[in-house]
Amino acid sequence: MDLFKVDSIDECEEKIFKCIKKSNFDLKYEEVELYKSLNRINYEDIHSKEEAPNFNKSTVDGYAVISKDTSGASETVPTFLDIVGESLMGKEQTISINSGECVYVPTGAMLPEGSNAVVMIEHTENLSQKKIAIYSAVGEGQNVIKKADDIKKEELILKRGKKITSGDIALLSSAGVSRVKVYKKINIAIISTGDELEEYTKEKVDIGKIRDSNSIMLSAICEENFINVYDVVKVEDDYDKLYEKVKYYLDKVDIIVLSGGSSKGKKDYTESVIKDNSEEGILTHGISIKPGKPTITGYNIKNKTIIIGLPGHPVACALIFRILIFGIIEFITSAKLDNKYCIGRITENLKAAPGRMTIQLVNVKEDLTVTPILSKSGIVKSLSKADGYIIIKLNDEGINKGEYVKVHYLT
Repeated sequence: MDLFKVDSIDECEEKIFKCIKKSNFDLKYEEVELYKSLNRINYEDIHSKEEAPNFNKSTVDGYAVISKDTSGASETVPTFLDIVGESLMGKEQTISINSGECVYVPTGAMLPEGSNAVVMIEHTENLSQKKIAIYSAVGEGQNVIKKADDIKKEELILKRGKKITSGDIALLSSAGVSRVKVYKKINIAIISTGDELEEYTKEKVDIGKIRDSNSIMLSAICEENFINVYDVVKVEDDYDKLYEKVKYYLDKVDIIVLSGGSSKGKKDYTESVIKDNSEEGILTHGISIKPGKPTITGYNIKNKTIIIGLPGHPVACALIFRILIFGIIEFITSAKLDNKYCIGRITENLKAAPGRMTIQLVNVKEDLTVTPILSKSGIVKSLSKADGYIIIKLNDEGINKGEYVKVHYLT
């Protein structure tokens, strides 16, 4: 009996990474407009070419003052200052103040020369057009953003491999960056295998047949994570047809994913096809993980193409795809894709699969209680119901009710 010689998930990934390094795999980059860079992976360290702000500005509506002039000011003993001008939004301030003087400044406006703090307008009273009473003391720098407080010239503002967020876009635009280099989207071809598969769009499915949900599910995961789906096809359980289809994509994509046919059945040809298209043969056939044990990997060095055979069961297919594909992209780009998670308390005891790392789908409530979704890996509904998943490490016996767990969100 030919049993799997399983690898851990780390061993499986390391074998792929070794081939990537050996073949000098390079994802390359493209330059895009800043507003189109959301969720893309930054290609190179970005340093600011200018400082921001380039002037001292107020964070409140109020009066720019010399802080020591307000020392001791209170509701019962106010300080009186002369108003010598007004700062206008978006205009360079040419007024300077001396001790005993102040200038009105709206939020975001430039402070006059000589001032070093701003008193909020709520803590002042206009006695006339030229005189105010101040009822609260301010310290030096209070209610002020100083020149270059936000961004310093030549400061590293975005590291290589950072997945660009809306906050990053705000930072880059503030530093005068209008275009950024981002890694090109990794190209993937998805091949669903199986005589039992029908198109999900078919009006009626015959008894014994099932709709192909895996390919559209994997395509959706790719869409969520800026992975380019080059093509999606369905192939019967036929070695020659599957071999030719894989061979066709080798020089066209970075990763070929085969969904189904990775077990040891009579008509499971995924192993043979991957082996015959990988110069170094099968890298991994079997991962010590539940669900997802019958996973196969290979690498075509000539074309620098990763080939992965995923389990046919939807839950196993989705989870292994996320773990392996995200891991590969993170290795190539230094990015961190799996960064949406929470820490919550598990609501019941949970056993681990003996000798395997266990992945468990869960629900998360508003109070961060975490409830396992107990179903078989072939049940598609569990993926729709799940908020995320938790991992029980290899050789751990399980998780006890009330323990804190890390939930990796699925979106």
